[in-house]
Amino acid sequence: MVKNVLVIAQDLRISGTSEGIVSRSFIKRLKMIWPSTRVDVLYTRLHGVSDEKIELLNADNVQIENVNRDIPSYIKWLNKFYWRSFHESLNDAHIVNKISNIYKSLDFSKYDVIFLRSSGQDYENILAAVEFDFLKKSIVNFHDPYPAFWDPGSSSNLDMLELKKVKRMHEVVEKAGISISPSQLLSQDISVLYNQSKKPLSTIPHQFEPTAFAFSKLDAEYKKNKKYSITYHGTLQLGRDIEIIIDAFKDLLTNTLIENNFEMILRLKSVHYHKLASKYSGIENIRILKGAKSSICLSEQIYKSDVALLVENNLEYSNILPGKLPVLASSNGTVFSVCPDKSESRRIIEDDRLVANSKNKKEIQEKLSDLLLRIINNEKVKNPYADYFSLQSFENILNNLSLVF
Repeated sequence: MVKNVLVIAQDLRISGTSEGIVSRSFIKRLKMIWPSTRVDVLYTRLHGVSDEKIELLNADNVQIENVNRDIPSYIKWLNKFYWRSFHESLNDAHIVNKISNIYKSLDFSKYDVIFLRSSGQDYENILAAVEFDFLKKSIVNFHDPYPAFWDPGSSSNLDMLELKKVKRMHEVVEKAGISISPSQLLSQDISVLYNQSKKPLSTIPHQFEPTAFAFSKLDAEYKKNKKYSITYHGTLQLGRDIEIIIDAFKDLLTNTLIENNFEMILRLKSVHYHKLASKYSGIENIRILKGAKSSICLSEQIYKSDVALLVENNLEYSNILPGKLPVLASSNGTVFSVCPDKSESRRIIEDDRLVANSKNKKEIQEKLSDLLLRIINNEKVKNPYADYFSLQSFENILNNLSLVF
């Protein structure tokens, strides 16, 4: 058992981002499974100050360093010419250097293990560590593919900027004690990209720990008009097609058992809300609601949803583990997953009846119909992800890591 641990995190917001949810949960669960270990946090906050309720994390100490993302105008001007000649961004380097200067002011020698986390697509916390010895005892987390070009849902071009990013990150991975990702598929892909056959990435799934957040059953807002609800909360970016699922459900309403017992409720951000609210207006069993604050969304997903929808991209392959998935795994209901045939969420699901191809409306309709009728008939349908994201599973994974550097 390690005695002193540091978690370096970039996003600990309660709302707005998946990374905020999973990083908060990671810290809280780390303290839960290792109660005698000192867990400190270095929070390099790159966004504005928000209501983060840091005290809920139960960390022994949280040092907050606010990092101003504003780029001076002279650097922006120089960068117009610099990146074309040297294939590196001065704008990105400016932020990385700010974090590097924070690292220079700290003493990392007292820590046995350092968990190094970032957020977004730029990985500033991780890239800033390349020149420091503490990287040798660090566990570097790839929450998404890096650089962005290697994300299956990305529209980025492969250019010299992206290739230079590969070179810089390769140096980080070579020096790091351990590299991890939340997905086995992503761990395999990153291991190949950075030529880590001798030191392949390990996999630690995203976590969700409800006690790291301030919400309760009473926060849920919508009232059920039917006995059971199918719900989706979130955005529809990165190739997610919710309409194929809505249309499949709409076709099922010809079955009076389903029509009388089920409704579909979606909470969407404004850009998607207006489009879908207009398209499906007048259909009693389909309700499109505006997005709400995190406490409301968490409460509705966990306490009120009978069937929570996980919607991934409609490509042929997805190597990420959606940050939403461990939240849905905590739901009192079950999860119906719509994803590519080759994806992490499909790989780990315990019941093939609860997953359908994101392009196949017929399969979605048939499997959704089977699930809804089983629920109507009072058949117990287990949440197919609950065990994978349990606290015990998290403890087993961490205890099996070699943390002696």
